[in-house]
Amino acid sequence: MISPTISVYRILYILFSFLALIAVSAAADSETDAALMAYQAHKEFKSKNFKRAKDLFDNSCKLGNTMSCYNLGVMFDRGKSITQDFNEALNLYKQACKDGEPMACNNAGVMFDHGKGVQKNASQARVFYEQACKGENVTGCSNAARMFTLGQGGKINPAKARDYFEVACNGGYIKGCFNSGLSYYNGEGGVKDLPKAADLYKKACSGENASACWNLALMMYSGQGIQKNISRAKSLMKTACNLGHDQACNVAQ
Repeated sequence: MISPTISVYRILYILFSFLALIAVSAAADSETDAALMAYQAHKEFKSKNFKRAKDLFDNSCKLGNTMSCYNLGVMFDRGKSITQDFNEALNLYKQACKDGEPMACNNAGVMFDHGKGVQKNASQARVFYEQACKGENVTGCSNAARMFTLGQGGKINPAKARDYFEVACNGGYIKGCFNSGLSYYNGEGGVKDLPKAADLYKKACSGENASACWNLALMMYSGQGIQKNISRAKSLMKTACNLGHDQACNVAQ
């Protein structure tokens, strides 16, 4: 014979399990609704139905869709499709950043960096840029590196700046490759490594960074960290000139 106490515990266990299943199901339904709203919001935005897009992003955000919070923040930030509201944009960026969206972290950093709708705060900007970089946002990495290079929002830290520039470069951010090349060429933040600098300048030059093409040309002309090749160096100077580097144009003439 089963004990009455065991029977009560068993009934309670079944009841709580059932309630938990209902809660999980409701959460899944809410997540699905948020995703569908986000998808519809994108369609409305592309069709220039901005008011409808705003409302859908707002509802989706309230249901926990992080990208909808970010996109709504962008709409308030740019103010081209709805009334501009920097304060609302910043709040949405901060919310999306907290929920793990690195682009939102970078944008929040930009607002603190440039004082958009908020008092300039370089230290806060640096924090958000670092969060963005940790989430593999290459623009955030480059912004964080700049702040550590110039000592904005805290102490100068060339080693950290080099690391962040290199992360940005590895993520395809061409300006990060150029700045990383500079750090290796000058020995800032670590050892001086001319062959490494040349490789980074090559990568940046391939991405049409005029200064990188110019610097690589100078290294190749004198054989610094790379095989000397005057003909190739002159060709790189012309490339730099075509990309708008004034000094290269003066030499290439």
